[in-house]
Amino acid sequence: MQRIEFCFFDAGGGHRAAATALQMSIQAQERSWDVRLLNIQELLDELDILKRYAGIRIEDYYNWMLRSGWTLGSVYLMKVLQFAIWSRHAATVRVLVRVDRRSGTALACALRAAQAIRTARKDSGVVRLQLDPAELL
Repeated sequence: MQRIEFCFFDAGGGHRAAATALQMSIQAQERSWDVRLLNIQELLDELDILKRYAGIRIEDYYNWMLRSGWTLGSVYLMKVLQFAIWSRHAATVRVLVRVDRRSGTALACALRAAQAIRTARKDSGVVRLQLDPAELL
């Protein structure tokens, strides 16, 4: 049985809904795929700066702001969040590359190879992957 894992964040609500819709569509088609959903925040908890210092996940704080109607300053908050993500990029890549290569071979191998090339070139740019979609199934 082939395994497909959809990764999502719970920030805002639409990400989980989209992943769940994909999972339900695949199940409705009765495909022989093992479809799993992964809240990627659970992998990245160790890097969450707000959780480390305030005890609350960034995505939970963001969702609280949306529920409370505190969206006026969200443009500025997004800049802060983008900076936090950028500043933790290397650590985030290290966490994601730790994916068990026996279970998600194509993506994990591609990430590891791309990171090795980027490190060898001493390049601080974005990691780009080229994958044959058939390898992901």
